[in-house]
Amino acid sequence: MTISDDIDCSVYVDADTSPGDLARSMVDAAIGPMVNLSTDARNATLRGDHFEIEVLKSNDADTLRRLDFPDGFLYFSFKVDIYVDAARMTPEERVRLVDQLLHLFWKNGHPAVAACDYEDQLRLGGGFKSADVPWPKR
Repeated sequence: MTISDDIDCSVYVDADTSPGDLARSMVDAAIGPMVNLSTDARNATLRGDHFEIEVLKSNDADTLRRLDFPDGFLYFSFKVDIYVDAARMTPEERVRLVDQLLHLFWKNGHPAVAACDYEDQLRLGGGFKSADVPWPKR
């Protein structure tokens, strides 16, 4: 398996939880049980057959700046970086994976915005500038 060193998509997520708990929710609700999970205090990594997802506590997190709509997502508490094996994962599968993650985060009330080359193919444009996705409250 050849997972690219280049980020395929980043999802910025604002959640009051640990990286491990956020990653576990992704396994349980969006990705399924066929992944390996490793965690530490600041990060968690999910490894599947054709992808790897890093859940990272953001160094840029800012409790005030995250409130600014629409650009405050850059200051959310987590950055979820998705890497794929593009030879074994179709563009449609990549879109589906990110869509599942966004749906999970939004359903759980977590503000989340995707940043990638295919965000226009994601539900609600990946969340950017969408008033229909959860946003941090003052």
